[in-house]
Parts: sequence; C-alpha cells; structure tokens
Amino acid sequence: MVEICKESPNDYSINHIDYIKSLPFFQELYIEWLVESSTFYIIKLANEIIGHAFLTKKKQLVEFYIVKQYLNFKEEIFNDVLIKLRCKSALVKSFDYLFLACSNKFVKKVRAIGYLFRECSNVSSYELNSEIHTRQADQNDYSMLIHQKGELYESKKELYNMLHNKQITLYYINKNLIGADLS
Repeated sequence: MVEICKESPNDYSINHIDYIKSLPFFQELYIEWLVESSTFYIIKLANEIIGHAFLTKKKQLVEFYIVKQYLNFKEEIFNDVLIKLRCKSALVKSFDYLFLACSNKFVKKVRAIGYLFRECSNVSSYELNSEIHTRQADQNDYSMLIHQKGELYESKKELYNMLHNKQITLYYINKNLIGADLS
C-alpha cells in the first residue's frame, strides 16, 4: 500500500532534482514559486521513497513524480495521492508527460490558463494588425497592472519580478489597453 507523508521543505531537494531532470524542458519560474510555497509530500511503498507531490494551500496539486521502476502503477499511485491529499485541482504542464497522463485519466474539467512560447525573438514591439499594437510592460506599469483582474500574476512580488524581467506584453487598440500576457 502506498504511504504519503508530509515532509520538511528542506528534504525535497534530491527527489525534486530528479524530477526536474526528467522534464524535457526547464520548469517555469511561476511553477517553482508555487512549489516553493506548497506542502511537500513523499510517496513511499514498502518504506522506499518512490516519488513526491507538492500541494498548495488551496489543495491544488502542482507537482507529481514517481521513479521509473513504478511507472506501470502510475495511475494507481496518482489516484492514492488524489484521495489521500484531498486534491481539488491540478496545475499540469503539457510537457510533464507523467503528470499529464495521470491527470487525463481522472480529469473532470480542463482549463488552459497560459501558453508558454520558449523560442522567441528579441522584439520589444510589433504590430498584429492595423488596430492592435503592443509594447513591453515596465516598472511604470506596476500601479496599473496591480489593479487588473485575471491570472497574469499570483502576488505583488511576482508582478514586480515579471516587470523587472520584461516578461509582460501589453496590447492596445487606439491607445486603450485591451490585454496583457506573459512574453
């Protein structure tokens, strides 16, 4: 029987590094921030650590990993994690094949909250059509963006960091802001 134990955040580094190495692409900073503020659980079978999970305070599963030897039992183990941790939702990256495969079996509702384009040019402004114009957001946009509703950022600190790193594109029609996204 699978055992799921809450552990200290300091104990996750080795298992988490194995997880990061298993991904075909680097982990987004947004997810790392969620992981950092989540509760860490190890997954054991017969007193052997076979994986881990991270669960946010809102009961959202943001990371699930098991070692290769137990992949044949991934869905059973994932189901145990969902039940024992009382998960309400999951935030799954499309390139996290294990987590995605397991989630698809148990999914009730899917919602895409973002798209990440890993290959991009170094363009600070471009024209989509004659009416829509874009520009890179900067620190001067903080007070305006902090009051916007949506899922662009999780915290004031995250918004500040994204502006500092020039990660937000603003979209305008006739000098009126119509949207923003991560660039």
